[in-house]
Amino acid sequence: MMPTRTILPALAAGLAAVLSLGFAPDPVPVFSAPTTLTNPYAPFEPGSVKVFRGRSEGAKTTTLRRHLPETRLFPWNGGMVETVVVEEQSFEDGQLVEVSTSYLAQDDDGNVRFFGEVSLEYEQGIIVGPEPDSWLVGGPMPGDPEEVQSVDDPAMFMIADPQEGDVFSLQDLPDAQETYTVVKVGTKVKTPAGRFKSAMRVLETNDLEPGPPESVWIVPGVGIVREKGRKVRNTLLATSLVEVAPEPLD
Repeated sequence: MMPTRTILPALAAGLAAVLSLGFAPDPVPVFSAPTTLTNPYAPFEPGSVKVFRGRSEGAKTTTLRRHLPETRLFPWNGGMVETVVVEEQSFEDGQLVEVSTSYLAQDDDGNVRFFGEVSLEYEQGIIVGPEPDSWLVGGPMPGDPEEVQSVDDPAMFMIADPQEGDVFSLQDLPDAQETYTVVKVGTKVKTPAGRFKSAMRVLETNDLEPGPPESVWIVPGVGIVREKGRKVRNTLLATSLVEVAPEPLD
């Protein structure tokens, strides 16, 4: 057996070699203007609305996504980070089934970070509890469901300059990991709200939903416009985000 005094220097040398190749840990993000979202793939405009229609396991669905005017503070890394708030109301066959609230902030490198997502399930108009993958940086605060999971650090919602082959996790819980893989940048997509030729297509996997990945199309200045999976179809019906108008397909 190799003596300990020999193993430790060898391990240290190996770690130094790995770091020299550029595999150092990601730098801690800095948030100087966290509520100013300039990342084109994660646009945010207070008061804006997006409406989707589709199907989920045979039920007709309607989704209302709103950019709320209020913000929320999260204690993190010895300070406070202000986040914007996105609310999504989901209906199946005309009945409210879920209200999901997400908290986002952009770091100084242009990455949009996820500080949490709380999804409340409804039955016949009554809240029955949060979904098991609801989470918040630092855990629940007064007014949040006690069952919400606590995580130490924000997750990646959208990287600053996505390129084909990039992979990043939207949430990294022990029993519910959600991951995006960029498969195409600058592709075409058609929706009732418009036809676009500059969309990015990603594959989304979720540990709570086994099976083939779901395809998601994201357009600069508009955000998600279409989602397609084995049991789910969702497409943009209307939006108030008009800074980037739909582009005609050639």
